[in-house]
Amino acid sequence: MTDSTMPKPGGLRFGAVIVCDEVRREENGKEILLGVYSGHIVVPTFPAKLRVAVWAEIFPDRFGKMAVWFRYRAGDASLPPIDGELEVLDLSGPISVALPTMEIAFQHATTLEIEASENNQVWQSLKTKKVIEGKVPGFYSSHLPQA
Repeated sequence: MTDSTMPKPGGLRFGAVIVCDEVRREENGKEILLGVYSGHIVVPTFPAKLRVAVWAEIFPDRFGKMAVWFRYRAGDASLPPIDGELEVLDLSGPISVALPTMEIAFQHATTLEIEASENNQVWQSLKTKKVIEGKVPGFYSSHLPQA
């Protein structure tokens, strides 16, 4: 069990937490993550407006309905919480949660933090990303391997 899936205050356990531009759900239940931020969130200049969504795995510890709140923190500012309810029917694996895309304005370099709560009072940090100005790093190849 990794640190991210260890029990946290409030009882919620999380696996992968991915920050991206958008999460879509197909009719067959599969999810598509668009514009994944793998490292820092790099913008060409400030101020900047970003579309931000989050996909996360929750490992429930009980059956039934469970209230969950999420919120974004941009630097010292908290956006209003996003509330929802999970219905847990199976404890053998994680349940995925997709937060809706929000547009967040950044005036300067800072951090973006995603937090969760079971009671909208005690919050746990799930993921923190630096928001910085610079050239977007990456690896790109136009060559496909030969079979």
